[in-house]
Amino acid sequence: MKKILLLIGLTTVLLNSQGQFSHEPFSYTPDPTNGIYTQSSGSWVRINTGDSILVTSGSLSYPGLPVSTGNKIAFDGTGSDNYRIFGTAITSGSVYYSFILNLSALGSLTTTGGYFTGLLQTASTSAFGATIRTRLSTTVGKYNIGISTRSNSAVSWLAADLDPGTSYFVVGAYDIIAGSANDVARIWLNTSAIGSAEPAADATAVAGTDLGAAGIERIFIRQDNATNTPFVEIDEIRVGTTWTSVTPGGAVPTLSISSPLPVFGDVCINTSAGPNSFTITGSNLTTADVTVAALAGYTYSTTAGGTYTTTLNITQPGGTLNQQIFVRFDPLAVQSYNGNIAVAGGGVTIPVNAAASGAGVNTIPSLTTGNATAITQVSATLAGTITANGCTPVTAYGIEYSTVSGFPNGSGTQVASTNIGGGNYTSDITGLTFGTTYYYKAYATNGGGTGYGTEQSFTTATPNPTISTTPLTAFGDVCINTTAGPNSFTISGANLTTADVTVGPLAGFTYSTTAGGTYTTSLTLTQPGGTFLQEIFVRFSPTVVQSYSGDIVVGGGGVAAPVNVPASGAGVNTTASVTTGSASAITTTTATLAGSVTASGCTAVSAYGIEYSTINGFVNGTGTQVASGNISGGNFTSALSGLTASTTYYYKAYATNAGGTAYGAQQSFTTAAPPPPAITVTGLNPFGSICINATAGPESFTINGVNLTAPNINVGPLAGYSFDTIATGPYSASLSIPHPLGTFSKTVYVKFNPTLVQSYNGNIPVTGGGTTTAANVAAVGSGVNTLATVITGAASTLTTQSATLAGSVSSNGCSNVTVYGIEYSSISGFANGSGTQVASSNIAGGNFSVSLSGLVQGATYYYKAYAINNGGISYGLQQSFTVLSIKDGFSLYPNPVDRGTDIRITMTGITPGYYGLLLFNSGGQLVYQRNMNIQSNFINQTFTVPATLQKGIYRANLTNHLEIIGTITILVQ
Repeated sequence: MKKILLLIGLTTVLLNSQGQFSHEPFSYTPDPTNGIYTQSSGSWVRINTGDSILVTSGSLSYPGLPVSTGNKIAFDGTGSDNYRIFGTAITSGSVYYSFILNLSALGSLTTTGGYFTGLLQTASTSAFGATIRTRLSTTVGKYNIGISTRSNSAVSWLAADLDPGTSYFVVGAYDIIAGSANDVARIWLNTSAIGSAEPAADATAVAGTDLGAAGIERIFIRQDNATNTPFVEIDEIRVGTTWTSVTPGGAVPTLSISSPLPVFGDVCINTSAGPNSFTITGSNLTTADVTVAALAGYTYSTTAGGTYTTTLNITQPGGTLNQQIFVRFDPLAVQSYNGNIAVAGGGVTIPVNAAASGAGVNTIPSLTTGNATAITQVSATLAGTITANGCTPVTAYGIEYSTVSGFPNGSGTQVASTNIGGGNYTSDITGLTFGTTYYYKAYATNGGGTGYGTEQSFTTATPNPTISTTPLTAFGDVCINTTAGPNSFTISGANLTTADVTVGPLAGFTYSTTAGGTYTTSLTLTQPGGTFLQEIFVRFSPTVVQSYSGDIVVGGGGVAAPVNVPASGAGVNTTASVTTGSASAITTTTATLAGSVTASGCTAVSAYGIEYSTINGFVNGTGTQVASGNISGGNFTSALSGLTASTTYYYKAYATNAGGTAYGAQQSFTTAAPPPPAITVTGLNPFGSICINATAGPESFTINGVNLTAPNINVGPLAGYSFDTIATGPYSASLSIPHPLGTFSKTVYVKFNPTLVQSYNGNIPVTGGGTTTAANVAAVGSGVNTLATVITGAASTLTTQSATLAGSVSSNGCSNVTVYGIEYSSISGFANGSGTQVASSNIAGGNFSVSLSGLVQGATYYYKAYAINNGGISYGLQQSFTVLSIKDGFSLYPNPVDRGTDIRITMTGITPGYYGLLLFNSGGQLVYQRNMNIQSNFINQTFTVPATLQKGIYRANLTNHLEIIGTITILVQ
């Protein structure tokens, strides 16, 4: 970080009795870019360019000093300087200044060091005095501080070694001494005389050129360079003319408002409210008066009944203070008087405020609009009440009315009144129109204006009273001695007199004006006349089986004739509702018959069951009843026994309650006949696909017979299958199995012997025992002659003209494999049989391989494994491989090569024609020549090195009819 020189922002205050000019706690917003000049809005003046001195968050503190507030400043190295004027220029005596110092890091500080703060001559930016300096100590990692009278005079260094990262309290002084060139500067480090008398200085600098003639009025902060200015943090700068002004103890004078001033609220102008009060609490005060400043609209006294003035000066002895201040509020205008009553003095530098809240008002009257009475077709009496007169006496009052709902105040017709008593009054309104709704408000006027009550309304009378009703929903059939409802109808009346409205009576019905209210056989309804709307709730409570339908009479209210409300209902005593269910568990002599009670009727069911007969349509009550006792959820059953086989019976469910016996619809069932002979068989497991001329099995199935009458059970025949009753045989194409009559069970074993490639699916017939139809056992099997299963393997040992291809026979199929090998082609997806077949004879464990040669270098081939049995030929999946490409140019390999073994010659990029390979010994003699007729653009051939060649080094030339196109040296061994 560049070094930031910060002129320390002193919050300048008025000179007080203790000689302190200013105290700078750096109560500015921290910012990583803007310096103290910007953050203090120019109070700190910048006097050169470079990095700014920054305000950083947090405070420095030192024991014994007042608690630090605000933030701190930080700077280092080279940058701008700043100063601030702290007051009137000082030309005599001493100027003291103090601050808390912390070096966060030493940086590039040298043992010479430099100065970073001091005092400035009046109107000067370069005449520095009492400059405080730092230097690197001879003790590793520590530093010293010192002072010089002027920036160019000798430095007095303190011996103490100081630690970076530790806060120190530094006091400096410039002493103006009569004469010339004899002013001196003094310094104190971590003085114990905070809040006490001035002690001897820790060091005094030698005299220097005087600042006193022009006076001292500024303090400065300086950023010199990286070797002179370390990483500096400074806080709590104080400047004064006395020792105590810059070394205050922690107990600073304080004032506070210990109990706030209650709100006065709205107060009529030209009146006085209060007194309310607030309490001033002080501590560590000087003997200076405590003052209570003026605030428009308010006056003060130290006693509730005392003389009230616009300001107060409270004499006090210093130390603590507890004083109640009584406040009156005297508004003269309609406005807000909210503000702060400033309390200062007693040595406190910043006043405290007692918030005062009140407003001057000139309120209008408050009213309540009353009821309308004595309403006729053309007149009414309307009431009002003045609930508060407002700030001045009421001069007029009455009623304002209109036919417009929500009419604006002052737009209606006003009818003044003069009969007020206890705030209540009435106005008689005449000349109205009958059957019309009017809207009205009470009003009253005082010096503040006219106030209105809320809007009310009334409707003038109409000539003829009328009553109408809505229909009453019919009750229908209701069980006797129960209550149904309520249903309801609504009575609507218009222009009624104040006579009661009457309802009822009508036998079986009772009434109430609320659904859950008390019901009576008739109603008498009081009502005020005019309009009337009332819902009437009706209950129906029949006691005998009969119709209760009739008219409910509604009259009264001055109507000429009552109106009738038709009421419909009947008392019933219904039987149960019964449903006849189904028959189940039917045998030759028994059955279970079901029924259900779907509704109990008007009384509880006392008996229920099934009534049956052999007569179709038998009369209810004439059959045989079988009672039940197992009802659940309305459902029940009755078990019948002693029935006749093969007979049809008719039946009905019945249920009895106090209303009688009810029957369900007739149903019927037929008892079972004696059982016929029957044979059942279990299933036979499928044989699946079996090779022809082979035998599979045995599998088995079981014959079960009941009620059998004939002696033998016959099984089969079915082509391809043979049977026996024991697993080991002997097996035959059919069986005849004897058995005792009645019940029979036998397991039959089955073998499958296919002779042809075909399906042998079919049914094995099982007959006899007196049955009329065969029981069939499904047999599933087929004769097959499957091919071998072949897998195409991988290609290996690839060269530029050969490869080894693998295959395997994973299953021989239905007969032995006689031929196997590899079929290949240069065509992808070539048809089976269309490629070149290369038979193999090296099968072992099902695996075999073939070797291919004479292949084209770089070409891709496709191949499949194949195998042949007497079922035919089968193929594996197609695979592919690519022959290695020969190297570019002329090659011979292997090299070295053994005599009598093969060597391969390759050459790319040639034209078809005649070529020769010539071997020359080390003496230059031609010892071997191979001629080649090449029909492609490459050579890829082998030849056998003659066994007669001598071991040694040979030169191999590849030539055509024009030139030598390649030469290689080879070693023959």
